[in-house]
Amino acid sequence: MDHLLQTYSLFGRYGLPLAWHTKYESLYSVHRERRFITSAGRTLSFLPASFTGRSIVNASELVWPLESYQLTTKSISLSNRTTADLLNVTVEGDPIFLCFPVADIGP
Repeated sequence: MDHLLQTYSLFGRYGLPLAWHTKYESLYSVHRERRFITSAGRTLSFLPASFTGRSIVNASELVWPLESYQLTTKSISLSNRTTADLLNVTVEGDPIFLCFPVADIGP
């Protein structure tokens, strides 16, 4: 875990990758707007992309839609599930990561 946190901290210095894959998760950065091809019922989590990030997130194709949701490190992450095969995410402020568990690849 300490190595993952160290890697995470380097994103502030060197910039965010478009994707970050670990053994258990795939994380995708969202700077302003990003569309994901997925499947309904997939679990996902929204994470700040930096330790000091402050973001406003919007995404409607979710079981619990996000409308101007404030995402910071105080909440650490927010989990949800998709309701459609496409997911549109928009972000104001600092970039975020959208995290999909590798084990939850879906049909």
